[in-house]
Amino acid sequence: MFTSIASMVLCFTLGALAAPSATSLTQRSTTCGGLNGIGGFFDTTPNVTLSAWNRTLPNANDTGVPLVLVPIGERGGPGNAVHLENLATLVSVATNLWPSITLEEGTLIADFVPSDIPRFTVATQAIAGAPLQFSTSVQPLPNNPVFCAVASTSAEGGGPRGPALAVGTDTDHFSLCQSGRANIIIYQPSVTNDGSYDFNTCYNVTVIFDDLV
Repeated sequence: MFTSIASMVLCFTLGALAAPSATSLTQRSTTCGGLNGIGGFFDTTPNVTLSAWNRTLPNANDTGVPLVLVPIGERGGPGNAVHLENLATLVSVATNLWPSITLEEGTLIADFVPSDIPRFTVATQAIAGAPLQFSTSVQPLPNNPVFCAVASTSAEGGGPRGPALAVGTDTDHFSLCQSGRANIIIYQPSVTNDGSYDFNTCYNVTVIFDDLV
């Protein structure tokens, strides 16, 4: 559906045959597993939304179901509190305080609704077996450049329309899983998780970048 391992290897092979200069090698981005700008991989796309496209059952459209951030708690104290959010289906949480997402040089940044107090929201967790998690603070947060977008090659064949979200180059191991009333995105779900989601409810999805409407 998306850029295969074989085509990635081919890109590397062709790149080696072309013998790029030392200058071009040093300027090449380390995002997207070193593939940024090659074979449909790119690390920046502004003002979009995210959606989940079911990989196992028919979808009602070519973009899937909308995804939004849902607050789940906080850590720290007054003055340095960091609020935590999971990525969930809009239909399961029915609220959205982050109307758009930006992928900036590999970092996923959620854009909070305009307010008098600036807030910074960054995707800070993408580890196997755990929710794809964001953090929000009134203080700037460090970048976490582990994400990438991969252009779709299957929209005309019934696949999703937009590019897929990847961790590094991996687009294939996201799932939607039940967590209380919310249906949340998990990266590489595991039956031996920390109890934050029900593994038996999980199903595979592709997380899609969709145009902001």
